[in-house]
Amino acid sequence: MIAAATLAVGSAAFAAVPATAATASGVTRGEVLAAASALRADRAQQIDPSAPTQSALDVLAAKVCGPNVLETFAQPVETPNSVDGLAVTSLVPTVTDSSSRIPTTSCSFTAIATLDGRATFSGEAHVFSANNFGPIGIESTISAAGQPSFTSNVYSLSSNVFVSPAVIESGYSAYNIQAEGLVKGPDSQRVLTSVKIADKKSKAEKKAAKKAYSKRTKAIKKSFAKAKRKAGSNAEKKAVARMTYATRRASAKAAYRYAVADYKLVNQRTKVADERRFLVKAYAAFPI
Repeated sequence: MIAAATLAVGSAAFAAVPATAATASGVTRGEVLAAASALRADRAQQIDPSAPTQSALDVLAAKVCGPNVLETFAQPVETPNSVDGLAVTSLVPTVTDSSSRIPTTSCSFTAIATLDGRATFSGEAHVFSANNFGPIGIESTISAAGQPSFTSNVYSLSSNVFVSPAVIESGYSAYNIQAEGLVKGPDSQRVLTSVKIADKKSKAEKKAAKKAYSKRTKAIKKSFAKAKRKAGSNAEKKAVARMTYATRRASAKAAYRYAVADYKLVNQRTKVADERRFLVKAYAAFPI
């Protein structure tokens, strides 16, 4: 996720621009951090994106993808490391006749920002993306020649927020992201980081998490069935219902795994002199 370069995905190329306090799209550092934080909080509570979270995502999507976004999906970076952010994919309706708009275009982008407002990016950041949905991070596809195939793009970072150029593709598509670079701040600056610490869950806690997961899964299936009934014979609405179901199911599973994991994420403030390297990763915004 993770500005004087060109983003090339498939056969399309998009010009990248230097990041500023408010990016070329108008997205601000506060908006990026608010959306990522809200997504992570919802996941920790094993709930679908709440109204405030969806509102925060809609703000980003409208600025990057335009005002006619049909639906937006997103995933936060797994472990904030001086930098936080998210991968976003929005479905944009395509006008096919005077009376209908069919969601056959996806708009994908990523955004990162420094956790500390006094810190700034410096150096370069690399964006690796692949159009599949394996483990988080770089997940390359295999080319016809049998070699790994993925796009790799380099951006010069500055200021404290960056939004990648939107990738507009026909149909449904999304990307895995891994970003790395440098964060520069004042000497002896205290930077907020998120680290894993041991936190062995009791049988009672795991049982409660399993119960919550089962309850949420049933609710998701019930909601999916209702959405299919409402869609009737409309193929486009059915497709949106299936993607919404898949996203919610994946989110519920991720939240359950975190709830029973023998660790927890804890924010810590540490002193940093000059530059600090960061590495953040995020899943594709939604599964196909």
